[in-house]
Amino acid sequence: METINGNLDVKGVGNASVVSHLVFSISNLHFKEPGIINMVLFVDNKEAGFIPLYIRKAN
Repeated sequence: METINGNLDVKGVGNASVVSHLVFSISNLHFKEPGIINMVLFVDNKEAGFIPLYIRKAN
């Protein structure tokens, strides 16, 4: 899977905390074998977190 790059400006007021939600829709994505794929989020070229995607064989 290719890297998705982009910019997102999140602006808060003063020293207040700010939250922003990102939603990605990925269609026509096929995996050859079951396993775990980690979706990794980088912010300013630093790993900010990841979400495991569990791939199971279809019935």
